[in-house]
Amino acid sequence: MIVVSVILFLAVSVHGGILLGSKTAVEVTEDVRNAANFATDTINAKQNNSNWFTLNGIKNPTIRLVNGVLYGMEIELKESECPNNKTNTGASITYCPAIHNGATTKCKVEVWLQLLRIPEYILGEKICHKI
Repeated sequence: MIVVSVILFLAVSVHGGILLGSKTAVEVTEDVRNAANFATDTINAKQNNSNWFTLNGIKNPTIRLVNGVLYGMEIELKESECPNNKTNTGASITYCPAIHNGATTKCKVEVWLQLLRIPEYILGEKICHKI
């Protein structure tokens, strides 16, 4: 019980007093980018694309404090020059530049962060469509 109380205290402290369970709009922070990068890596790992899709943008980020932190956001992924393999996990658009006129995918994702769990991140909802 003490561990749960400490985690909730830290989560509320880090996220500026957000109420437990309520969905709250937030700015794009390092924590949001980390969740978006995890979603991007997971989506790439599960796709049968020949090229890696790099994270190109994050819109409408939200958080909810629910037995951890649930990040919600819309992400834009651009087809890159890099092959879709584990070597490119975490690759930025600077490292894997977008292909001119390459495919673009937009996804609405939820990423759950639980600090006492391994792996810490879990990709929940994922709705993607090509543009």
